[in-house]
Amino acid sequence: MSKKLAIAMFGQKRLSREGGVEIVVKELCTRMAQNGCDVTCYNRAGHHVSGAEYDDAGKTEYEGIRQKSVPTIERRGLAAVSSSAFAALYSAFGKYDVVHIHAEGPAFFAWLPKMFGKRVVVTVHGIDWQREKWQSGLGSKFIHQGEKNAAKYADEVIVLSKGVQDYFKVTYGRKTHFIPNGVNRPQIREASLITDKFGLKKDSYILFLGRLVPEKGIRYLVEAFKNVKTDKKLVIAGGSSDTDSFMEELKELAKGDDRILFTGFVQGAMLDELYSNAYIYTLPSDLEGMPFYGRGAGWQRQNHIYLTPFYYIDYCLAQTVALQFWLEIEKDWEQAWEKYKMFVQRGGTDTFLGLVAGVGLASPVEDGCIREIAGHASEWLKEHKL
Repeated sequence: MSKKLAIAMFGQKRLSREGGVEIVVKELCTRMAQNGCDVTCYNRAGHHVSGAEYDDAGKTEYEGIRQKSVPTIERRGLAAVSSSAFAALYSAFGKYDVVHIHAEGPAFFAWLPKMFGKRVVVTVHGIDWQREKWQSGLGSKFIHQGEKNAAKYADEVIVLSKGVQDYFKVTYGRKTHFIPNGVNRPQIREASLITDKFGLKKDSYILFLGRLVPEKGIRYLVEAFKNVKTDKKLVIAGGSSDTDSFMEELKELAKGDDRILFTGFVQGAMLDELYSNAYIYTLPSDLEGMPFYGRGAGWQRQNHIYLTPFYYIDYCLAQTVALQFWLEIEKDWEQAWEKYKMFVQRGGTDTFLGLVAGVGLASPVEDGCIREIAGHASEWLKEHKL
């Protein structure tokens, strides 16, 4: 009989439904165990992010998967770091063939099991260091280093989107495997629980479902929905994750519009009913590998482009002219200053295009104008190592 492949996994909180990483790990481990693999999950200690009432208490075995809790410092920003460090140690010293690490933060410790001869796989679920909740303090730098360690030490890197695959290729020259998340075939349920609890019926609502964190783009969703004339409701389903203040911000933003409904964390039959009866499902995320943004269309998440387009056009024209003056300053400061004074003095006496041409600048809409500015700016940034 051939030896079972022994796999250790860490990076997830637990195998309960707490976020996208946890769902992926649970589904992946379940299938690996069914296919004869010996799977051990090193989980955080502590409670479910939406409250202790959702804990999967007492379960150390789940569908053939061994679950082990590791020491965890229960403080914001330290829970993930401490649990990942201990999980990496256990994985390094354990009798495993493969250590599979999930997410960029935990990948900081990829070098540890690698040093002890383990094959290391890292799944990058998103460019986590860009998430808003980590922008203050050392969180973003730590997670960014985790991304670099994944590229450097992992035997294989898995990404969930073409955009992130391109990012790793361009940034690190690293080949990755594009394996998008799958879904289970849903169980279609008629509206019953959601009608009794929330007054929802089939096709009567637009659904967002996910953790309530800034990078999910829920602000844009609420702001946009408030400007839509419809009798449908907006259902925002999910719990917070170290972001209770953001939850309060969303509720304040939604105040005055009784069409917007917050359900809190949902699971089981209630979750199935929400999926089954939604008019449409929406995910206005900033980071989660949307190819639309990966192709350079991220600027379209600026809401005022659509609400006040002429303001934005004016802003872009002015910015392009300002950058041309910056290029002039780089060449000859005094001459650039004289040209700028002439430009200001002629203000109100000519059209925009006439003013620009009058001081020898290119029109922002002229072919090649932006390309030339971008080329000089890129060289300047490289020269100054920014």
